[in-house]
Amino acid sequence: MKLFKKLAAAGLSVIIAGSLLAGCGSTADTAQIDGTKTVVTINEDEVPLGTLSFLAKYQQAQMYEMYTAYFGAAEIFDMVMDESSGETYGETLKGYALDSIEEMVLLRQHAEEYGVTLTAEEEEQIDKVAQAYIDENSEDVRAAVGASKENVIELLKLQLIKSKMLEPMAANVDTEVSDEEAQQSGVTYVKIDKATEADFADENSDESSLADSSVAADTDVAAQVEAANAEKLSQAEAVLAAVQASGNVAEADMTTIANEINEDLYAQTGQFTTHNTEDTVLDMAIVEAVAGLADGTLVDHVVEASDGTAWFVVRFDAAYDEAATEEIKKEKVTARKQEAYDTLYTEWKDSATITVDEAVLATLIISDMNPITFGKDVLPEDDSSVAAAAENADASEPTEESVSEVVAAESAPVDESVADGAADASVAAEESAAN
Repeated sequence: MKLFKKLAAAGLSVIIAGSLLAGCGSTADTAQIDGTKTVVTINEDEVPLGTLSFLAKYQQAQMYEMYTAYFGAAEIFDMVMDESSGETYGETLKGYALDSIEEMVLLRQHAEEYGVTLTAEEEEQIDKVAQAYIDENSEDVRAAVGASKENVIELLKLQLIKSKMLEPMAANVDTEVSDEEAQQSGVTYVKIDKATEADFADENSDESSLADSSVAADTDVAAQVEAANAEKLSQAEAVLAAVQASGNVAEADMTTIANEINEDLYAQTGQFTTHNTEDTVLDMAIVEAVAGLADGTLVDHVVEASDGTAWFVVRFDAAYDEAATEEIKKEKVTARKQEAYDTLYTEWKDSATITVDEAVLATLIISDMNPITFGKDVLPEDDSSVAAAAENADASEPTEESVSEVVAAESAPVDESVADGAADASVAAEESAAN
């Protein structure tokens, strides 16, 4: 449940764009779902399985799209995510979809308190999207999804209401962030990772496997590491010298300079909070090295990482990075809104009566054996956000995108842990197959 999160996955705008759900396989090998059964009751609202299934199946399709693009395969949903419980990624994704449904229904139940409603134009557009799903998909596909037109309409309404609820729920949040709290200092640096024994393990595996030569092999590896690091330090010093000799250190293209020393080297930028230097993801050795320097000054020595695993060539760009500071201000306001939203929603959920029909829920299976896929040729390539959708939703004349962008926000993988874990599982599966 993330406020105003940006999404890499596309939303149900694929339906508006003309490419609809396409069944992967036939009804013979794709489980059918009775979407009319109530899967969860939130206070007085009964939610049919079809509504949950549509959301979960769409999330599944998006994850397939993403992981197929990255890894060339997407057999991830039958992988076990939690060894202790045996829960698969598919079951976890289903759980997050259920949580999302519960959240949206609770938001709708409180919508009147905030004056949140849907316009006639918005409802008309939602009906068009839902009808397109019916018109462009076979009965077999719709049976596999288990969602009727009414289910799709229900989900779209819930998602659009949620997009309108975010701002009023956080209306009392302080949106002022001082420069002192947010001020960012910027640096540019070239990182040269040190060599380790692991880098030479394969080269010496044959020798080290012999008991009588293990000591010699260890000595050889240590010597190789030492020699490699001497070369790497020499490269770092060469980059430093080249930047110093560039004639304009403050404007020097450190990537181009580093490439001339070693084509694998490149420059990176980063920042830290000026008045709270520990508020950063930068190595503290970099932060400490630039202390007291003027803007556009190159640190006059190669900086060793605080954990001793790398060297840095560092330039202090600016004590006040205006763009980065403004971004941090926005992030802090967003975090405050997130906290206000979460606090209020948690109060509502704690006081709600939520009953899940586990038997009905069990009939919804998210597995590699029964995927539903979406047309790839019309997936929009640009990211969308709940914030942008919320702004559109407040417009007097909603566009097609105002509905589809909101749906995109709710249709993306709900939790990064699912996506990250699935990526790890996909990689592991590929490695296992290769072996």
